[in-house]
Amino acid sequence: MKKRRIITSLCFAILLTVSSASLALAQSTISQSNVLNAYGKKFTISHKADGKLTQKELQAIAEQATSEEIRIENVYHAPTENRETFTPSAWYDVSVDWNVVKNVTQRDTPLQARQITSVAAGSTKKVTDTFKLSSNFKVSGSASAKGLSAAVESSLTSDITRTIDTVYEGPKIGSGYVSIIYWITPFVNRGTWKAEGTGWPSGDSYGPYDGSFEDANKFVEWSQPIK
Repeated sequence: MKKRRIITSLCFAILLTVSSASLALAQSTISQSNVLNAYGKKFTISHKADGKLTQKELQAIAEQATSEEIRIENVYHAPTENRETFTPSAWYDVSVDWNVVKNVTQRDTPLQARQITSVAAGSTKKVTDTFKLSSNFKVSGSASAKGLSAAVESSLTSDITRTIDTVYEGPKIGSGYVSIIYWITPFVNRGTWKAEGTGWPSGDSYGPYDGSFEDANKFVEWSQPIK
């Protein structure tokens, strides 16, 4: 009886571990290159988008799409490096050393999807276009300390530019679809920032100042067949 209890406990522990791992996977990054049924849609994740899409982003695209089938074509992230660092000058200090602290409050926030093109069945269409996603920030109140704007801007992620020079294909004749619409959805991270500075050589304190920001995160390129 004691041996049977040990085996039962062991099986329960294994089951609990597997369930926990499955839950963690469901809540993290989508990492597969096949068909996925989620949020009432049938997704096909291309190998180019493998491991680059989160559940929240997948749900956002499902809400933007009007058809039941969606293909995730590719994902384009913001460059990892931040903008160039500036050393601003106040009128009586040689320089001001700014310390900017950012707090992200909203991750993977979708902006409005932008249509790239629509291609009829049996047709192709070449598209040359450029899509840009820029980071930006706002300052609370009327703070205007010299160098503050440059310091906050230098903490933002770099802009994303997606240049398209591609021939897009429509569905095959007889497939049951009349066209394919190609889309690109921008995603941003939003939050608040706080900045304090120390002047040199005076040692004077500047701030604190605060405000909000919006960081460019990624572009997700996707398509949907239309019946």
